[in-house]
Amino acid sequence: MMILAMTLFMCQSARADYLFNNLNQPAFERDSLSSDIFQAASFSTESATTLTNVNLLLGLNGKLATGSFTINLVADNSTSLGATLATLATVNDSQLNPDIGVYSLSTSYSLNAQTRYWIVLRDTGNSSSYWGWTLSDAGHHVANEYFQNANSKGVQPNSEGPYIMQLVAAPEPASFALFGFAIPALLVVTKLNRAGSDE
Repeated sequence: MMILAMTLFMCQSARADYLFNNLNQPAFERDSLSSDIFQAASFSTESATTLTNVNLLLGLNGKLATGSFTINLVADNSTSLGATLATLATVNDSQLNPDIGVYSLSTSYSLNAQTRYWIVLRDTGNSSSYWGWTLSDAGHHVANEYFQNANSKGVQPNSEGPYIMQLVAAPEPASFALFGFAIPALLVVTKLNRAGSDE
């Protein structure tokens, strides 16, 4: 019975995990993409997984919403920006909250274990967007990561004020197999308990 309880607990814990999450931190300021040209925030994996959701605190700086930008997944190169691995989305300014809000996109990109990556916003057409940032490096996997933009004088540690985002990964495939084992095991134990009570 103890084994079954542990199995069910592990299955319950096998849910989407955060690769990076400071979405609940208050925005102190916002950086304009048009003046920065690009904005970047790093994150790291512990095990091989799949990036499924990207949530960024974005808004408009009051100008006409006629521009656009891309959200990119970029490899790390010795704690700096490497090659672009994928363009996750092309976003028109008109899709953003006029003030500030969470912009969400779904994706499916396999990530390697023990690897740093970057989420990078690039202006592709006079974007009026901005990315909110906070003064704290509190949050899930926020400390020990980095940010950069064209005006930041190189890569900066998140202790200097990270961009606000939430990155979600899918559960590991082994978790699904574990869950598949738990249901039959529960049925067997229930049947054994019922048979024992009938004697």
